[in-house]
Amino acid sequence: MMQGIREWAFAICLTLIGTAVFGMLVPKGKIEKSIQFTISLLFILCLVSPFVSGEIDLDFSAAVSYAPQADSSQLEDVVTQQVLDVTAARLGAETERLLTEAGHSFEKVAVNMTIDQDNRIFISDIRVVLPSGVDTGAVSALIEKNMGVLPQITYSGAQESQTGQDG
Repeated sequence: MMQGIREWAFAICLTLIGTAVFGMLVPKGKIEKSIQFTISLLFILCLVSPFVSGEIDLDFSAAVSYAPQADSSQLEDVVTQQVLDVTAARLGAETERLLTEAGHSFEKVAVNMTIDQDNRIFISDIRVVLPSGVDTGAVSALIEKNMGVLPQITYSGAQESQTGQDG
């Protein structure tokens, strides 16, 4: 295949040189257009001949059949996880903004997202870690009002969590 392409390229180069030299030798006048047409036709035939004769095969099906195929379900799972991660990060940032604007201090906010069978994304839970002494009732009410989910609130250093209740 490569040898055929090399020979074809060499033939094109020789044809270009020959047609250029012959084109310069053509006398001006009535016959000039006919000879230029003949030279152009010769060059086009030189370009097309390997394909017509079958010396160069443009069948790329073999190359395509060996290309690795991605598993669509695996790709779908990766995209779904990325959507969940990005959405959770944005909602976490929004929750942090709400708490900051309301003047509540916090140490950490984590949002977990889920996709149900109908491909709807929803917040499965919001976890907030507060420093000790912060009013969990006010934080819980703010998050529930704006995010629609009752948060799980934990004090820093404490193991037990409170679900939206004042501790």
